[in-house]
Amino acid sequence: MCKEKKMKRIFSRKVALQLIQKGFMLERTEPNKNYTNLVTYLFLETPEFLQALTEITHK
Repeated sequence: MCKEKKMKRIFSRKVALQLIQKGFMLERTEPNKNYTNLVTYLFLETPEFLQALTEITHK
């Protein structure tokens, strides 16, 4: 029995690109259910990732 990875959904392309530039790996993308022309970015949720996300979004 393996543990399921916890994923964090990012809806902003700008934030997702900044996270990728900081070295975080994009797990996958999926279509946004509410806005068909947009994409949802999924990242593996780790303490380091959450700290970087907080730094980016609380500038």
